Amino acid sequence: MARAKYFQQSGDTAGAPVLATPQPAQMPALRPFDFDSIAPKGRWNRLIGAVTGGLIAPIYALSRAVMPVFPLAGLIHITRDAQVREILRRPDDFPVPFGPDMAELGGGEIFLLGLDGPEHDRLNRILAHIIQPSDAEWIAEKSGEFANALLTNADGRIDVVQDLIKRVPSEIALRFFGLHCDDIDGFADWTIALSAMIFADPYGKPEVRALGLNGSRRLSAVIDDALARTKHRVRAELQAPNGTATGGPEGDTLLVRLVRAQDTHNLTDGQLRAMVIGTVAGFIPTNTLAASNMLEVILQHPEALKTAQTAARMGDVATMRAVVMEAGRLNPALAPGQFRICPRDTTIDVDGRAHTIKGGSTLLVSTMSAMRDRRAWDKPGAFQWNRNQDANLMFGHGGHTCLGRHMAVAQISALFMALFARDGLLPARGKAGRMVRVGPYPRHMVMTYDAAGASQSMFMVIARVTSSK
Repeated sequence: MARAKYFQQSGDTAGAPVLATPQPAQMPALRPFDFDSIAPKGRWNRLIGAVTGGLIAPIYALSRAVMPVFPLAGLIHITRDAQVREILRRPDDFPVPFGPDMAELGGGEIFLLGLDGPEHDRLNRILAHIIQPSDAEWIAEKSGEFANALLTNADGRIDVVQDLIKRVPSEIALRFFGLHCDDIDGFADWTIALSAMIFADPYGKPEVRALGLNGSRRLSAVIDDALARTKHRVRAELQAPNGTATGGPEGDTLLVRLVRAQDTHNLTDGQLRAMVIGTVAGFIPTNTLAASNMLEVILQHPEALKTAQTAARMGDVATMRAVVMEAGRLNPALAPGQFRICPRDTTIDVDGRAHTIKGGSTLLVSTMSAMRDRRAWDKPGAFQWNRNQDANLMFGHGGHTCLGRHMAVAQISALFMALFARDGLLPARGKAGRMVRVGPYPRHMVMTYDAAGASQSMFMVIARVTSSK
């Protein structure tokens, strides 16, 4: 029977479950990095993946109706809105299981996504203070600039995942964090490899772990170099007559802010490094996954596509953001949900009765399923961009709600403003126009459009959007 990696068998089977501890990271000679190497091999494995992915939605629909807490493939699946929210609000009883993997990838330090309790709350407050409201506006502006440049240069045919949806947040992340890497595609894939190991590999596949460690070494080298340069720069600024930064987003990077806050908040170099690794490995993979999933939903719903195209051509950012949120509700990045563990027997409320979750269980808390729960949503399977309800559950709930949610929505909305303003936008014919994934992560999908679609009117719309910020 499948067994999640977060617990190990204890010598006394009647005793309490023992949290698994990964072996210390072995660092052999660095091998070539290829994210696609973890794709399922052979027709049988590909068939299993396709069947599993296609069946999960109807299985969850049945679960919501008759059994909202059910075991499957070594996990306890939670599918209704009420129980999902309850579990995510109870970190003492249902903690996150990501700490050991994060420590392994982060040189011993754990980012706040792998923590619960006071230390999580402390780091969360620090990062929430460092991230500024104006950051989302800057990210939206850069997202639109990069997206329009890439679409114009692609001349009517583009791999919308590889060369747009993944590329844009990667370009932004390098500038926003204050990093430098010549291999932009590799940089993005290193972060996705970390995400795959931490958040998408509950069974601990050796090949996923090996790729994550490989990506971690490469990403850590980029971050360590940037951290050394940033500390030198900040020291020089403090010794300067005015003691100030150069100003502007390029001068006021997130890494600069973290270094300045280091002494005030008693942060070690290791914690700074872990915070940068964690935030970069959240921003690029999650935005890539979210935007790709949203794109699929929009293309599948003619009314959604028409609304997105009209919003893009009219410069209506508010409507585009509403489209993004509704598409994300129907196909969120965190699909099918978030992992939690249950160290000891614990009860939750199900239809007014106490339901026991056995100690040693790994839970898949399906926010995806919860956002299709008819108890919480009117016509949950329909695309309705102008709903009165918000879909913030796609960003998590409770203490682990995503700090970067506003930046993510701003970045994806601006990218879609550029994409859907193109005339004649369609998936390419044949296999090229179908979404190709490795596990949950999108890799390729070609779209075509009128190369002359970047007309004068579109550039006037872009100017209006930019000037309205």
